[in-house]
Amino acid sequence: VSATSDDEIGWLVHSFNHMTDDLRTGKMALEEANVELKESNQELEARRNYMATVLENVAAGVLSLDKHGRVSTMNRSAQVMLGIDAQAALGRVYRHVFSATHLDSIRGLMKRMASSRRESIADQIQLLVGGRVLILLVNISLLRDSDSHYLGMVLVFDDLTELIRAQKLAAWRDVAQGIAHEIK
Repeated sequence: VSATSDDEIGWLVHSFNHMTDDLRTGKMALEEANVELKESNQELEARRNYMATVLENVAAGVLSLDKHGRVSTMNRSAQVMLGIDAQAALGRVYRHVFSATHLDSIRGLMKRMASSRRESIADQIQLLVGGRVLILLVNISLLRDSDSHYLGMVLVFDDLTELIRAQKLAAWRDVAQGIAHEIK
């Protein structure tokens, strides 16, 4: 509004114009912040999707637990190795997700890690899954934020079954060759 006088009405018009300029400036700043926030959210979502894709395509089984022991992530390899449906497991306490056979070995590793006050532990375990005995290398690590607050755990499972079977076959082949050589 254009001011036509220098009296109180003119001063009121001047104040009104100043207020509308401040509101316009504030609105523009909010719109810019909103655009930046949307771009940041899109970038974060793209990173999250990328990490989820990487996790899904890793050959190792990866399972994470939140600070309350609930399953928060499980990749496809972990589902196959452990014979567990991720949709049924997500959000549930790990004690209810694993069968007794799975739980005993893994719980033992967790107890050893806690009693030794270590941040991580790795060991080889045997699990019976779907009628097959699997030999897994299990690595359990604590998750902490930048302020060292406990966030949960991550469990990584590497299936060593075929590797160990191949090593045994190679060892028996060497024994057989040695016996054949001695017989000659």
